[in-house]
Amino acid sequence: MEKKRYYYIDILNCIAIFFVLMLHSTQLSFSGDPNSIRTITCNVIQVICIPAVYIFFMNSGAMLVNYRERQSTKTFAIKRIRRVLIPFLCWSFFYYLFDLRFIAAPGPIIHKNPSVKDFILGLVNNNINNIFWFFYAIMAIYITLPIISLAAKKHKDYLFFIVFLSFFLNDFANWIGGIFNVKLQSEYFNFTLMIYLPYALIGYLVKESYFSRKQENLIIIAGLLSVICSVVDVVNIGKLSVFNHIGPMLYSTSIYLIIKRLSYCKIINKRKFKILFMHASGCSLSMYVLHVLFYKWFDTFLHINNTSWIHIILMPFIVYTIGTIIIYIVRKFRFIRVFMP
Repeated sequence: MEKKRYYYIDILNCIAIFFVLMLHSTQLSFSGDPNSIRTITCNVIQVICIPAVYIFFMNSGAMLVNYRERQSTKTFAIKRIRRVLIPFLCWSFFYYLFDLRFIAAPGPIIHKNPSVKDFILGLVNNNINNIFWFFYAIMAIYITLPIISLAAKKHKDYLFFIVFLSFFLNDFANWIGGIFNVKLQSEYFNFTLMIYLPYALIGYLVKESYFSRKQENLIIIAGLLSVICSVVDVVNIGKLSVFNHIGPMLYSTSIYLIIKRLSYCKIINKRKFKILFMHASGCSLSMYVLHVLFYKWFDTFLHINNTSWIHIILMPFIVYTIGTIIIYIVRKFRFIRVFMP
């Protein structure tokens, strides 16, 4: 069975990578004066764009949880190795060499004593380009899918239970703990699959219309309220404890549902837009790998740094537009495409 293309997933891929660019252009959020307008602006952008990678997880789940309907597990594994593992290893090696001489941010880490052992340790511990944590998480999800896929068709309620359990152990527990200033999250439950796998399951459940229209509306309202509360928290510099530590699951899911609905609107549901989003969507993962270099080159060319308004606000638009065009052209060469996720 041929894999069906979903327009809303193409749109979401484009939104997700643009959110990534916004998150990484506002790194002043972690080092600037918390009372300054620039830092507060960066913090607000961080809150609004936080669903970035979670959307990628949801899209992966939407397309792959029921992979057994289209292909064997062997074919699934081979495609994931080609699509993700090989590019991940190649670009990890590239950034390891890049870091020996140059400096780029965020992500790449300088290694003062390079060696084969140091490279292997860096690869195992995500200590080469730390924004590659996404690859570790997505590969962990892929490993579980041959088991999860067995429940895809007839046991969706079990999948939703995993989502609910994750929300309770992570988002809800973290929020309640923030209000009462206690730690409610257990380190034994706080592992990669319990945090990220549920997002893949949400993507699949949304694609399969698991939730009723009324339930979707409630999720959308709750998600939008959660991000409004988070923005208020940022503007008030964390002074309102009830708004502290609000998790991203409801907000991320609400964006997912909203875009799915909007994709059916006549205004954007046109062939020229579908083609545009399809091509841009295909460049998203490559952009994730390369955008650090684009930031480095454009900042150097414009003689700016991460405190500049140009870097904070305009750079994501510049990098997304020019970078996507470059990636689209480069990916036409078959040999190069092997290394481009």
